Amino acid sequence: MLQLHMHPGEFAVGQYNAPADMYHPEWRLCVDETDDLRLIEDIYNRLYQKDEIINIKDVIRLLENNPELLEINSNVAQKKV
Repeated sequence: MLQLHMHPGEFAVGQYNAPADMYHPEWRLCVDETDDLRLIEDIYNRLYQKDEIINIKDVIRLLENNPELLEINSNVAQKKV
């Protein structure tokens, strides 16, 4: 498995600090495991519209209104960096 942070010469890795009203550290919105991918695919299938970029505010609204979606990858533990 390729770990981007282990290859700083090949990949630019950054961090974005979300505004307080968009900050949900309890959510896991990365793709490290199969269940992570299932969640992201579900979000994508619900929000994607042809030739449009999915707005993060729409993702947040979707997850706030459908917290059961977060159960898809709730069994996945965050890895230590």
